[in-house]
Amino acid sequence: MANNIKIFIDHVGHTIVADVLEENSKTIKAKNPAVLIANPNANGQLTVQLVPLFFKEFVSISKRDGGAVFNYPVDRIIQSEIVLEERLVEQYTNMFTPAPKADSKETPVIKLFDE
Repeated sequence: MANNIKIFIDHVGHTIVADVLEENSKTIKAKNPAVLIANPNANGQLTVQLVPLFFKEFVSISKRDGGAVFNYPVDRIIQSEIVLEERLVEQYTNMFTPAPKADSKETPVIKLFDE
């Protein structure tokens, strides 16, 4: 799925994690960009969240598997040479990996309570 995951800061200060499809002197074509949000919790540790820039549920069903692609002008972003930690890459990849299709066989109903 994600081949060239990079991190950059957009023109409004969001830290963006994305699969960069193409780069040239004018634009970066980024697939499935996500905003990285890090906040301290009560224990003084950081909680890290990745939030999709655009939710796939808003994309036409016929185009949904292609992901959301955005073109960022290079002169309006701050690029980075950071190599992301594996757990963050895994979280990003899992977020955009399609769930396996359910088996067409019917699953038996499990009764939790006596009737």
